[in-house]
Amino acid sequence: MHIRLTGLLFGFFFALTQGASAQDVDNPPFFSNKDAEGAIAYALSVLPKVKCGSEACPAATPEELASPPVEPEDARIALITGARSARLKWCGLEWETRTFLAMMRGLQHKGIQDARKLTILQIIHSAQFSRDYSGLQALKTCTDKMRADLDAQHPKIELPPWQRTVDNMLLDQSVAGMVQRVLNEIEKSRCGPDPCAPATDAEKANPPVTLEDARRAMKVGFLAGTAEFCGLDWQSRIFLPFLAHQHRTLKLSARQIAIVSMLHGTMQGFMVDNHKKRGAPCTDQMRQAIEKQLSSG
Repeated sequence: MHIRLTGLLFGFFFALTQGASAQDVDNPPFFSNKDAEGAIAYALSVLPKVKCGSEACPAATPEELASPPVEPEDARIALITGARSARLKWCGLEWETRTFLAMMRGLQHKGIQDARKLTILQIIHSAQFSRDYSGLQALKTCTDKMRADLDAQHPKIELPPWQRTVDNMLLDQSVAGMVQRVLNEIEKSRCGPDPCAPATDAEKANPPVTLEDARRAMKVGFLAGTAEFCGLDWQSRIFLPFLAHQHRTLKLSARQIAIVSMLHGTMQGFMVDNHKKRGAPCTDQMRQAIEKQLSSG
C-alpha cells in the first residue's frame, strides 16, 4: 500500500503543545493526547485527497469524525515516527526503510490490517515529518556524531523483495478480495468427499470464513511455500497440522475448510514462484527462520 502525499502536507502545522517543535534535535518531541487527536482530525479532513490502497479514499463519515477509526496511541506512534524520519532526512540518511517501514510493519503486526486506518496513520506521519523537517532546516547542520547516532539507532530494515507485496496481500481489503476469488472457483475443490457446489450470491455477500481465518490460511500458505522451496516436508509439518487445527479446534465445516485450503494453496504457489524467480537458492538463514516459526506455534 502506498499513498502519494507529495505537496499535500508541507503547508500544515499542528497546534502542538509542550515543546513539540523541531528544536530538540537529539530527541523527538513529546506528543500529548490532544496532539494525537488533532493529528487524527487533520488526517480525516484530507482523506479524499489520497488513496487507501489502490482506491481513492472516501471522505470521512460523520460516524468516523465522532469516533475516529484509529486510536490516539497509534496516532502518537505516527507522530513520533514522523519526527524521527525528519531527523534522518535532515542528517542525509534514508528514512523510508528505517523508521517508516518499522512503523508500518509494527502497526500491521499489532493487528491494524485495514488500508484506510493505515492511510490515516501515514498522513499523520507525513504531516509531522514535513513540519519537523522544515524546522530542522533552519537550524545548524547535522553533526557527524548526530548522524552516526541516528544511523545506529535506526538501521535499515532488510526485507526480501517480495515481503512488501506479502504485507499488502494481508490487508483486510486484499484478503477479502482473495476470498471472493476462491468463492468464484470453489467448485474446483472438494467439500469433504464431494465436489463443492458453486458459491451463491448470498455466500459471496457474506462469506462463510472470517477475514482472520482467511488471513491465517494465507500466512500459513506463505510459510509452506518457503518450506517447499527449501525442500522441507511442508505437508506433514505445516499443511496437515493446519488442516487438523481448522477441523478439530476451530470446528470449521467441510466447505469452510475447502475455502481456507484453497487460500493456503494459492499463497503457497505464490511464494514458490517468487523464490524461483529470484534465482537464489534456499539459505540456512531461511531454513532457520522456518524452524523458528514452526517452533513458536
